[in-house]
Amino acid sequence: MNCPKCGKKIRDGIKFCDACGSEIEEDKKEILAKRSESRKMKILAFVGFGIALESLLVLILAILYHLDNREDPIFYLLLAVFSGIAAIGVSIPGLKSNKKGFAITGMIIGGIVAIAGTAYGFAFMM
Repeated sequence: MNCPKCGKKIRDGIKFCDACGSEIEEDKKEILAKRSESRKMKILAFVGFGIALESLLVLILAILYHLDNREDPIFYLLLAVFSGIAAIGVSIPGLKSNKKGFAITGMIIGGIVAIAGTAYGFAFMM
């Protein structure tokens, strides 16, 4: 953002220009849009984290079912792998929020589940 009086570049959220001292008035619509965007990014960070936890749980259940010879785990493995990939995709926009930790954790868990589920699926097929 630039100062409307002197044209110098200014930081977001300040009330006065550092160069000329003129008062900076932010457009209320712009402020509301930033808040709304920030809220969406926080929600995506949490949702990505939740999907990652769900995919981890499904992967654990698939492995347990397979070890207990109850069921063919392919459906659950595919569900876990695709959920892990979805967790990564949903978490990426959450990196722009102040809840980056949830987004990063969602991406890490999602990646681990996707790789582990794929590896376990290939081992099961052999």
